[in-house]
Amino acid sequence: MGQYFRFRSQADREAFSEAIVQVVALTNAAGGKSFGYNLDTAPTELTMVWVWDSTASFQTTEKLFAQTEVITAMVGTFTCEAYFCGDISTETKGLVAKWNEAPGFDIRVCENELAYADKTCVGMSHDAMGAFGVFEHASEAARDAYFAEAKKTAAVWMSRSHVVSYAKVSGSSTKSVHIWMFKSKEDTLSWMAEDIPSKIMEPGLAMIPSMVKFGGVCFGNTTDAEINVALKPWSTWKVAPLVSGSLGGNFLSFIQKAVFKDTAARNAALAALKASTIGGDHGGAFFACPLGESQAWICHYANDQAGNKAIQAGFSADPALMASFLNNNITHQPCFLSGNVQNEWMTDLAGWSEVLPLYNEGSPLVCHREGGSFGPDCFHVIQELEFNDAAGYETYIDMQMDPAVMNEPIKFSGSMWKTSSTTAQAMYCFSSSDDWLAANINYAPYAEAFGKAMKKVKVYLSGPVSAEAQAAIDGWASLDWIDMSNVERVGKMGQ
Repeated sequence: MGQYFRFRSQADREAFSEAIVQVVALTNAAGGKSFGYNLDTAPTELTMVWVWDSTASFQTTEKLFAQTEVITAMVGTFTCEAYFCGDISTETKGLVAKWNEAPGFDIRVCENELAYADKTCVGMSHDAMGAFGVFEHASEAARDAYFAEAKKTAAVWMSRSHVVSYAKVSGSSTKSVHIWMFKSKEDTLSWMAEDIPSKIMEPGLAMIPSMVKFGGVCFGNTTDAEINVALKPWSTWKVAPLVSGSLGGNFLSFIQKAVFKDTAARNAALAALKASTIGGDHGGAFFACPLGESQAWICHYANDQAGNKAIQAGFSADPALMASFLNNNITHQPCFLSGNVQNEWMTDLAGWSEVLPLYNEGSPLVCHREGGSFGPDCFHVIQELEFNDAAGYETYIDMQMDPAVMNEPIKFSGSMWKTSSTTAQAMYCFSSSDDWLAANINYAPYAEAFGKAMKKVKVYLSGPVSAEAQAAIDGWASLDWIDMSNVERVGKMGQ
């Protein structure tokens, strides 16, 4: 599906974008293998390209979308132009028809000419590129002729792509919608350098000058220099940065469970981190908390690549800090990633992995929110969750999908990764312990259900705590399935 949302103001678009962040992760928390990309195509416009692996996955997304109050409160103030392609079930058509009744919505269920999706794909790789465009042909005959030629090249497209979709726009005799998602940077560049100039492509390419409209938007790895050079001849295709979705947007965070060779090495690293400014005055956060005898939680937050780059530069410019992490002081360093996992940051992370035993842990992100601050007064929560069984995990996810929880007005950043059918890793950052306390109201009614679902939850808290928040913490800590501890944190806490 490809769609354009157009808002009355940039502030509305930003509020919508922030609210939609939860929906992508929670769709897959329910068991789907869906993915999507939300693009900044104008200050008051959001373009979205999503792929669902089943009707059930789409129904989950639609339910979550419909119960997100920030979004539903805006209905009637923005327009939505959407094109559904692929295998569209009767149930999906029914849901789409209801949304099409909303003021300003124009949703088309398109007639497929070619619909291909790699069933093993759970999203584009960080180095790949996708494209979405709505073409307008000079006549219906011209559109049909273009499709006839395009089908002849389908095998070439599918060899390079995870997703290929050509469809006729319903209600129009001249429009067509096209979506491609390449497998990798190599496939993206090979398509442009080798496949487009090939003989089989010539008839279709010859039809482009006679089109009324040809072009669209490219997304994904569009900051890559080689890809940008390859895109230059295609002036009607613009590049759009990602604001959220399966590869994230600007915001990024991670948590690492670093295992040091011994207690002395761990303590030396924490001491070096405590003494470091990590680059001085900037908005990024990088801090650590002790764990056990020789381990440490390491957390990183940044609102954008500028903050992320500043953290990296400050870290590498501190000889004592670098020495405490290098020299085989860490034996292994699994990293749980959320938010921005795009090519620039993943390339940086690969560079760090060459000098540290750092690796992407790879567990799926099943819950994710953005919007909290991570300054010196922030209240930080790390959780290791172990459920009694798979049903216990599902109970927890049901709670995360509760409208009251999803629509919590307190802004905070948080992520949870499913590490097995019965375990999960999570972290949350609130602007203050009082914000955590206010949000806690929506979770308290689940205490009894949690007790039945959970085998054990280890919780590590850091940051200033008000008396009122401490009282609530003590209440949770009294439950026999929770092991809570306040831990010291050291490092850079943003601004």
